Amino acid sequence: MGSDENAAVHQAAEFLAGDIEKISGQKPAMLSSPGAAAVHIRLVTVGHGTLPPKIHAESLQGQWESYRVATDSRDVWLVGSNPR
Repeated sequence: MGSDENAAVHQAAEFLAGDIEKISGQKPAMLSSPGAAAVHIRLVTVGHGTLPPKIHAESLQGQWESYRVATDSRDVWLVGSNPR
C-alpha cells in the first residue's frame, strides 16, 4: 500500500494485519513498497500504483465500491475501485 492511499485503505490494512496475527500469532510488517524475497498482500485503489494486467483495472474505474482479488506470482492483490 502506497503512502498516497486514502486513510481508509491504511485502516483496512491494519485490520487485515491484526486478523492475520490472531490466526498465525505473528503480525505482518506494514510496508509502503514490497521487498524482493517475501509473499505480499497488496492493498491498492485503482489509480494509486501499477497493477498487474490480470486485475483488469479499466473495468473497475468509475464503479461504486467494486473490488478484485487476484494472485500474481507471490503476491495477493486486493484492489478497489475507490477507498471504500
